[in-house]
Amino acid sequence: MGDLAWTGNLAVRCKVLGSAFLR
Repeated sequence: MGDLAWTGNLAVRCKVLGSAFLR
């Protein structure tokens, strides 16, 4: 479960980072 949460967190971070970068 911890790994899943970690992966999800990473995905969300990448998404936010990409969004901010693209902006």
